[in-house]
Amino acid sequence: MAEIPDPWSTDSDGTLSLSDVAERTGLPIELMREVRLASGLEPIEVDRPAYVESDLEAFRLLGFSAELFSWPEAIGFVRVVGSSISRITDAANSMFIENVERPVLRSGGTDDDLQAQVTVARELADQLSSVMRMMLRLHLAQSVERHRRSWADQDQDGDLSPMAVGFVDLVGFTSRSLRLSALQLADLVSRFERTANDSITTHRGRLVKMIGDEVMFVAATAADGCRIAEALLRRFGEEPDLTPRGGMAYGPVLARTGDFFGPIVNLAARLVDQAVPGEVLLSQEAATGSDRALPAAGRRMLKGFDDPVAVVSLSLD
Repeated sequence: MAEIPDPWSTDSDGTLSLSDVAERTGLPIELMREVRLASGLEPIEVDRPAYVESDLEAFRLLGFSAELFSWPEAIGFVRVVGSSISRITDAANSMFIENVERPVLRSGGTDDDLQAQVTVARELADQLSSVMRMMLRLHLAQSVERHRRSWADQDQDGDLSPMAVGFVDLVGFTSRSLRLSALQLADLVSRFERTANDSITTHRGRLVKMIGDEVMFVAATAADGCRIAEALLRRFGEEPDLTPRGGMAYGPVLARTGDFFGPIVNLAARLVDQAVPGEVLLSQEAATGSDRALPAAGRRMLKGFDDPVAVVSLSLD
């Protein structure tokens, strides 16, 4: 079989180099290098054609954004977008390889068979921007609404936002994963992420990131956070040989580049190690969001905290 064509490439190669982009947009060449690197794209020579005419508008928009905010903020945003797009493209490529390319090759398909599938994949890739626009619009509206709910009945002060922050991991994940094949492990990880995303989103939270067998989430209110914690305990508890545990705290956090920082985040992360399987330990502030009486779980000495922290236990018992 001939060389396998690239399903995601376009029919024409880039016509503009970094130097061309800098000249056409008036942006410094060193900034062009920084933007490319922040995007997660490998460095290239400044005279190598890699961009097309329509890319100029994106760079002009970046320049306008930098004037409105600042270059460090704009570059930070590019870094977040680049990281997200990299994951999207890896997922798209993996989906094509596993579900289209390999089945065609294994079945003895011809070059024409594979080329026909590549053509369909290219058409889908060309339409991906419309999906991205839709999701960007809806997620932006949801983010604004979540932020406003977090400030309801509170005076906005400074850079910190009151949020519920939680972490939940799966006890037994590592030992179980060692007994699985690569495909079985991929299926387990996929179910883990799907369950986390659906449970968190259903209860008005946001899945911030997956860290191995641990999920981090935020919610606008302590009540939303408690509902998410209960949902994760219930849904993850349905997995055989796996038991969820977690920690959650509520208070002012710093939101930057799509992530969250501060003592409240650290507190929630530390509480995970203190929880027993089947339990989420809550700070007292977070526990006020529960609609049922929760038992006190004593005071815990946590790394990074000078004084013992009073905690409350949330479980499904």
